[in-house]
Amino acid sequence: MSLRPIKLAVQYILGACAIAFFVTLLSFIFSFLGTIFCAALAGMMFGSIRSLRWQSAALSCLFPVVIVTLLRSTNAALPASQIAFLGAACFATFWAAYGAGVLLTRSERKTGSVASASSGAPAQQAMSNAAESRARAISGQLSETRMPAPRQAGNVAVDEFLVSI
Repeated sequence: MSLRPIKLAVQYILGACAIAFFVTLLSFIFSFLGTIFCAALAGMMFGSIRSLRWQSAALSCLFPVVIVTLLRSTNAALPASQIAFLGAACFATFWAAYGAGVLLTRSERKTGSVASASSGAPAQQAMSNAAESRARAISGQLSETRMPAPRQAGNVAVDEFLVSI
């Protein structure tokens, strides 16, 4: 029997525990704003990498569970409806950021594939030539500007600093 499936399952569980720990930690530090920021960041990351759907669904449920549990266990001075609203806000923030990440990644891939498919290698050569001409123009501008006089030897502080670099 191969240990690979067991190792993979343990990695998923440990990863989920680490994520839950940091979400809870940020929720303690920044209250509900930390949870909402974590939800937005995780949604954007998961949307851009397009991971497994069950992972995204499980993670999207983590943020509301953490904020609701945290606010109820600390006896926050919020009514139950506001606590539920914060949980729903975390859930919606995750999926809004997930959708934004998917759309952004899709549009970047589409524009990148259109540019490479339509022009191929000549476009890369043109970009290389343009970069070289910009570099020459910049170096020409730098050579025209007045440069400071060369450093005089013997300044101990400057010499020690340059040696330490």
